[in-house]
Amino acid sequence: QGTVGPNLTHVGSRQILASGILQNTPQDMAKWIKDPPAVKPGSLMPDLHLSDQDVNSLVAYLETLK
Repeated sequence: QGTVGPNLTHVGSRQILASGILQNTPQDMAKWIKDPPAVKPGSLMPDLHLSDQDVNSLVAYLETLK
């Protein structure tokens, strides 16, 4: 079990993200990945200071996890 970050099992097929705070759209997923604590205060998922290109690549990959 990981100690940092969310459970990403089948994340691409979920309708909501971040415990229901966001809809599972590419835009909302990018927002969540870019700055998790801003979206969900108290989140264990850290802000990794990823570039926009890295966030977009990660979102594209995560959307395949259906």
